[in-house]
Amino acid sequence: MAQTESAADHIMDIVTHSNNCTIEQVIFECPELTWDQVFIEVNRLRREGRIRLTLKQPGYYIVSKIAQPGATQRMSERKVA
Repeated sequence: MAQTESAADHIMDIVTHSNNCTIEQVIFECPELTWDQVFIEVNRLRREGRIRLTLKQPGYYIVSKIAQPGATQRMSERKVA
């Protein structure tokens, strides 16, 4: 990870280049970050609608990039309205 690149940017690069990777793969690709730092960033990116976490089996999550950030939020807003 370049010094000027944020943890979120680095995680997004990983997810973009290896779509549908596991959270363990993301952690492995970020040796300069602790597990909890990766988890915090992944959780924030998920809440922002930039990535999706999919539970495949207990304790096994797939991380994938959402094509259009905010698309999930807009869809949920339509359901509420």
